[in-house]
Amino acid sequence: ARRDTQFDNRSLRFSTYAKKGLWQLGFDFGHSLSDFSEFQNTEFSNQKSSAVFEVKHGTLKQEGNYQWHIRYLYVQRFGVITEFAQNATSPVFTSNMQGIDLRLRRKMGKHWWLGTRFSQLQSIAGQAESGIRFRIEARYNF
Repeated sequence: ARRDTQFDNRSLRFSTYAKKGLWQLGFDFGHSLSDFSEFQNTEFSNQKSSAVFEVKHGTLKQEGNYQWHIRYLYVQRFGVITEFAQNATSPVFTSNMQGIDLRLRRKMGKHWWLGTRFSQLQSIAGQAESGIRFRIEARYNF
């Protein structure tokens, strides 16, 4: 995960979801196996885990369908891997963050959907920072 943490880093990752009808419940967990000794006795000395919980409802299979999700992210400084480091959720963080991400999408036509996304995140350790992001999203398939 060097690309994500700026340090050589091996990690374990567990990802799963359960689906029933239009409902989906998901969980991702990551943990770094590295020790980051250069950060001992700092606010980041033991920040090696990441967890994301998500509830999703709906589908975008037919025109007029809606899909929403609510996601809670808890991403420590060195627990981050690409799957957690989503700059789509925050203008200031890819790690050392916690908060919520809400998304609503509607299938507008046969080949495209339109949606909105709202994220509110804050730092876990170190300097207190927070960020709010609102996005309008679209996807066209051809």
